Amino acid sequence: MEQIIYNLSFVAKSTSSHLFINSGKYDNVIFEELFRWWESFSIHDRFYSHSMFMGCLGIMSIFFFLQFLFIIYKFVRSFFGSKRNRVLWSTLVVLNIGYIIYFIGFYYEGTSQSFWALLFRPLVSSMEMFVAQSDLIEVCEVCKDSPIYMTWFAITHFCAIFISFYVVLNWVWQRLKKWGNLFFTKMYFNFTKWKSVPNLYIFFDTNDSAWTLAKSIVKHEEREKKDYRIIFVDEPEEVEDDKEKKTFIDLLNIKAFRKSTQERINSKEVKKALFVRSEKNISSDFSSSKYNLWEETNLENVADLIKKSEHTHIFLFSEDEQDNISATWNLQKDSILNRVGHTIYCKARDNYANRAAVNQYLRTDVKLIDDSSLSIDVLKKWKEGIGVKETYPAHPINFVKNNNKKGWVESHFTALIIGCGRTGRDSMRFLYEFGAFVGENKEKSPFSCYIIDKNMSSIKGGMERNIPALPSLEKEIIFWDMDFNSNSFRLKLGSIINDLNYVVIAAGDDEQNMNMAIDIYEFTIRNRNKGLTDFRIFVRAYDKSNERKMTSIEEFYSTADKHEVIKVFGKKDEIYTYNNIINDLEEKKLAGEYFKAYQRAAHSFDYNNWEERHKEISNLTNDYTERLKLEQLEKQDYSNVLHMYTKIKLCDYIHKKTIDTDIYPFDTINDNLMYDYIQCMLVLSKMEHLRWNAAHYMAGFVFGKKDFRKKTHNCLKPFDGLNGLDKVTQRYDYAVVKTTIDLYQLRNNINAEEESQSQECANIT
Repeated sequence: MEQIIYNLSFVAKSTSSHLFINSGKYDNVIFEELFRWWESFSIHDRFYSHSMFMGCLGIMSIFFFLQFLFIIYKFVRSFFGSKRNRVLWSTLVVLNIGYIIYFIGFYYEGTSQSFWALLFRPLVSSMEMFVAQSDLIEVCEVCKDSPIYMTWFAITHFCAIFISFYVVLNWVWQRLKKWGNLFFTKMYFNFTKWKSVPNLYIFFDTNDSAWTLAKSIVKHEEREKKDYRIIFVDEPEEVEDDKEKKTFIDLLNIKAFRKSTQERINSKEVKKALFVRSEKNISSDFSSSKYNLWEETNLENVADLIKKSEHTHIFLFSEDEQDNISATWNLQKDSILNRVGHTIYCKARDNYANRAAVNQYLRTDVKLIDDSSLSIDVLKKWKEGIGVKETYPAHPINFVKNNNKKGWVESHFTALIIGCGRTGRDSMRFLYEFGAFVGENKEKSPFSCYIIDKNMSSIKGGMERNIPALPSLEKEIIFWDMDFNSNSFRLKLGSIINDLNYVVIAAGDDEQNMNMAIDIYEFTIRNRNKGLTDFRIFVRAYDKSNERKMTSIEEFYSTADKHEVIKVFGKKDEIYTYNNIINDLEEKKLAGEYFKAYQRAAHSFDYNNWEERHKEISNLTNDYTERLKLEQLEKQDYSNVLHMYTKIKLCDYIHKKTIDTDIYPFDTINDNLMYDYIQCMLVLSKMEHLRWNAAHYMAGFVFGKKDFRKKTHNCLKPFDGLNGLDKVTQRYDYAVVKTTIDLYQLRNNINAEEESQSQECANIT
């Protein structure tokens, strides 16, 4: 044994002087000594030591080779990515190099006889490098005497310490930036307390919906050159409200913004935006608190700005609907907010329960933001072109053959809706109202809307409670209780594919929606005799992170067919705009023109203008029934604005004529020269009445004595069936059509003058 130790020592010294210094250049003396040292081992010891070493070396070689390839791939891919990725993969590289260095250094000291120690002991030491700890004292003396080994040892430890230092320094810097933002925000509040703010916008969230709307507000306000302020309130996570659950890390992060909020702060996309941190969620239970809302949340500075603002807009855009409603309750009870003009925008489904929950029937300072119904509104308002070339590609009138001299349509309209959720039901209402046409027989043109959902049996009952007229419309609105992937649906789709014009896919999942759209597209290519003429698929987008992919697919199929067959709707930047959420001045102006037309037709001038009637809806002294009536009338004004395109497309022959009369022409026809005009106006008036009936059916009305509380109306009958006092409704329908033509001609004249002036300027230039 002593001889073995002597030989081992001699070989170690020889190896140190030749293997590490001379970089692999050996002489015969070394080989002879190595051979004698090897022979000095017993057979058992020699076999055990050699086998264990070679086994460990083999496992390590395979492991490190695979890991090396993976690290190189990831490191190259993420090198130009985020800082976090670069730090992560740099750490992994240094950790692996440290493992190899310690594996070599430890093999001579206590690990050569233990397989598991040989594997795990270097790993522990390599991890300790990142906390500035070195196990050099345990490394074999042979390695310590090698300049090459010690150079790699020092470089590796330096890299590990540098990475740790960088991470800590970056963490401290981010905290300083967050605290600095809060400090300067507070200073800003202190210096602007005296200044009045015309429009104050407060967001109690920084998600995609809030951020998209904020950017739209900035564009609007900057264009109008008005003074405004935008405040984002970063609320704490739920765990932060529970003091017993706070850890040491939580205490270090007090007053720090959440990661999503910090990203918004650093982006600087929104001008004049302030970011503040609340101590509690605005939706918390403050019923037992003796302090006011703003003190409890540590937002007294925000309250000071509210007092100075002319109008405050508060947005509750959390994805938790109940959380938004609870926050609305708290804000409605706030004394400071109730002393100034304000509007609360609560993201929740626009239904009876939520309207009642936020007292929307008694208060008009709350506006429910339903992104499903808003996505359909965006579809209605989707516009291409300007002036006489202006079109609304999503309107049903584009998918039927029309006779613009007679005012009727000459083909059927057939739609398919996949998914009977919120968006599916809202699209049904839209298509049934805007797809109501007069046919060649001067009766309602055939309309078919097929709705498929695998849970239809549990959905249909609730729909019939909200739309009592639905059972009587079963020939036009057909429900299929089946799965999209079932053979039954494939057979059903094949039976209607030649008549199908319009497909809406709103199943709730972006990837599933797009896959279904592509499947139907391919099925249509194979089985539809008319090709893709008068056919389009509309796909609802739900998650902003998927919008780019969905848009790419949309563009691909549009390029392939030179015709936009697949259209994505409901994107965040389309829904959350200033005009959609806060105010649309153009639509209000046009709605006011229809209001005047109704008053002229009814010889009733209860209100001087549309704004005056709109204020009456806000009058809390009005009873509930009167408010419902005024709201329904206002909705019809907006519907008429969007329905202008349908009427104009069916009366292209009329609006080109220079006919200008306010005569109600349906009682008698005395002038043969106006016969064609009168007949076409009659058809269009019938269509307007069909649209009005459809809108009221979808709003829950049924035929009966007029009562807006019970949702019954005595004019829910065919146009020709109106008689007696109800016959005045025909004058309303005609007034709407006549107003549409007048507004269209007025707008086109203005556009023609602008184009003429532009041309003159161009000629002068």
